[in-house]
Amino acid sequence: MPASTHADKHPYRQASMSAEHVAEADGNRTRQTEMLGLTGFEDRGAHQDARRLRIELYRVGRTRSFTACAEAGRTADSNDPRSEPSSAQGALTEVSGGNSVVTTAVTARRDRTWLPLPEAGPMRAELFVPPLAFHAEGPVWWPDDGSPVAHTLRYVDMLAGRILTVDPDAFTVGPDAFAAGSRDASTEAAPTPVTPDMVAALDVPGPVAACLRPRRGGGIAVLTEHGLSVSDDPAGGEWTPLVELLTDPDIRLNEGGCDPAGRFLAGTMRYDQRENGATLFQISGDGAVSTVFDDVTISNGIAWSRSGDRAYYNDTPTRSTWVLDWSEDAGLSQPRRLFTLDPDDPAGGPDGLCLDAEDNVWTAIYGGSRVECRDVAGTLLEVVDLPVTNVTACTFGGPDLRTLFITTSQEDLTPGAQPEAGAVFAAEPGVTGVPVTPFAG
Repeated sequence: MPASTHADKHPYRQASMSAEHVAEADGNRTRQTEMLGLTGFEDRGAHQDARRLRIELYRVGRTRSFTACAEAGRTADSNDPRSEPSSAQGALTEVSGGNSVVTTAVTARRDRTWLPLPEAGPMRAELFVPPLAFHAEGPVWWPDDGSPVAHTLRYVDMLAGRILTVDPDAFTVGPDAFAAGSRDASTEAAPTPVTPDMVAALDVPGPVAACLRPRRGGGIAVLTEHGLSVSDDPAGGEWTPLVELLTDPDIRLNEGGCDPAGRFLAGTMRYDQRENGATLFQISGDGAVSTVFDDVTISNGIAWSRSGDRAYYNDTPTRSTWVLDWSEDAGLSQPRRLFTLDPDDPAGGPDGLCLDAEDNVWTAIYGGSRVECRDVAGTLLEVVDLPVTNVTACTFGGPDLRTLFITTSQEDLTPGAQPEAGAVFAAEPGVTGVPVTPFAG
């Protein structure tokens, strides 16, 4: 992002940084490079030619956290948009168990361009889970519920009626995970791919597992072919049907998500994908059901802004992502288009979506081999390329919610034509996600 041309404080989006520091403990000096998140601003102050960059760095893991503040200033040509400071000096404190361990000097370097910068070209997602699913969908980063599946990635093999769960050990941050040289100096690294034996499968009632969410009081809720079932055991135990939504065998549930009040918004589609033949339902925690929309075609991703007053929704054949007003009393209202794919774009349309901590919308483009990130105005900020065509959904996860996990599908492909279709991919776009909202039932 170019430097500001105004004499005021200009906020930047989060970007990837490294902080190199020399720690001294017990007489030993250790040089480490930590990949950290940041917020920063440029403050030109009273002098038009002086640019100052303040950087606040942090990294939070299971056992360690780092905080730092650093500032840098230099005189620069006010007509040069690339002249903002790229590094800063400050102090870094390592904290363990609530106690300060060591405070050291730190040099923070801007390792990648500020977001957004679409003209810099798309990033590329890397393989994370091999293609164990035919139609992988609905990824969720499971919260810290004290269960064996806490802090891990879960998703569905939709048309096989299975929930797939990655072994939480795949995300364990060891003491040397961020040692010097463990990550590329120019970008954050995606997590190490897992092997098939690190993924467990859980059958749901019926042939379809459409969408899963944690429950507010503990346990798991899953949309099946025609209804919503729950279990008190997040890892999977005895299923209890909560509500039946459909009786027509030609229609199934497809995708959903929970609103800020904890109500499950559950969308459907016809197997023949007939136009306007689907519905978006709302399921309250007590099992009460109401209809939100009854004229959609393929109801897909839905997610809410951090403030909760806006929702983003995909009815895939419209080729648009929609933004709607939301309140607990009125529900969804005032739909308007956030963006629409170009007429000459061969992609099928927007599929699953999620939001980051800045309310940017990350949308899987089915049939388009990509995830797009757009701001609240619909402006394209980032593109994540994938080596397969059918990109179905995405979510932020990992210990710090900074990894974008992306599901894909083998649907409508010639067998063997795209060997990685059905896999889960991962990318590190340099932003932070938000925790999943649980179901109130």
